[in-house]
Order: sequence, then C-alpha cells, then structure tokens
Amino acid sequence: MLRVSRMADYAVVILDYFASRGQEFKVTAEDVEKSVHLNRPTISKVMKLLVKGEILHSMRGRGGGYRLNRRAQDISVADIVYAMDGPLALTNCLYVGPDTEMWKCEAENVCPMKGRWEVVNLKVKDALESVSLEDLIALG
Repeated sequence: MLRVSRMADYAVVILDYFASRGQEFKVTAEDVEKSVHLNRPTISKVMKLLVKGEILHSMRGRGGGYRLNRRAQDISVADIVYAMDGPLALTNCLYVGPDTEMWKCEAENVCPMKGRWEVVNLKVKDALESVSLEDLIALG
C-alpha cells in the first residue's frame, strides 16, 4: 500500500497552522503545540525537518520563532513529502540518495521490471508536485 508517512501528515497539519497566519507571521513551537495538539518533541522534529527542507525559516534568540519560507501556494505536497521522508521512490531500485547501498535490490541485475517502475514513480511525483499546500488547505 502506498501511503503518506505519519510525519508528512503531521507536517501538513503544522503547515496549515503556519499558512493560516500568513508568511510574515512568526510562531514558536509552543504556539504550534497549543493549536495542533501534537506533543512538543514531534512538533520540534517536524519543524526541524521543514527548516532543513527550506519550507520553514527559523529565527533564533529573543523574539525568534519560525515562519513560512514561501507562500502556501508555492509549497507542493512533493516538497513536504521530500522534507519529511526523502526522495520519492516507489521501489528500492528507484531510490537514489546517500544510503543507496541500503536500498540495493538483490535481483537488480536480472530483473525484467528494472526501470519500468520509473514511469509510475514520475507520475506520482508529478501528481504530488501539482498539489500545493494552499490546495490542501482549501479542501478542508
């Protein structure tokens, strides 16, 4: 079964909170916790990954916090999934990244399907790229 990870789902919930406040509005992890009712360690982990994925911007120090790095309409579902889970790869042979060896398929050299899943992978990626955070929020 193909499904979005729990962390990606939490990221959308947290980003909905940010988007409802606008791109310029700064919030803290405590603000998010009060509104979305997730525990602080989960919120902190998700927000850290969203900063690393350049979806959120972090400001340190007194008066610091987080804000959206881009407008909700410029953040795709693919951006969110990538920030939370890494590159989209429906099968092990499609994964290309720092831990590629970990994903190595034992039958890769003799597999009759090698490369054929790429078409499906690209269509799923295109679909996720075509839906923005703003689109998701509007559906709610």
